[in-house]
Amino acid sequence: MTSRQFTTLGVKTSTETDDSLGNTVKLAAGAIIDYILEHPGARDTARGIAEWWIHKSLLATRAAIEFLHEKGMIIKAKRNGQILFSRNPSVKNNDLHAMKTSMS
Repeated sequence: MTSRQFTTLGVKTSTETDDSLGNTVKLAAGAIIDYILEHPGARDTARGIAEWWIHKSLLATRAAIEFLHEKGMIIKAKRNGQILFSRNPSVKNNDLHAMKTSMS
């Protein structure tokens, strides 16, 4: 098991083992995918996603958001000084299901 420094949305967050954070982030990313499949018009801040959508830690949620954003699954927009995340409208349901399956 290796240890590495993780950054989330450009902010150094913590040093965790690849395995422990990896599994947590996979669970959070899968939960976000499930949520946006059920609620395709939903958008929220990272904190809102953590607290209201998926009930996971903010650290894991931010890492999952970063991962899904890099993969093009979700987009971000700034509104009223806050960064909001939502489903990329050009991504099909099959692509979201495939992304979730690939993380298993």
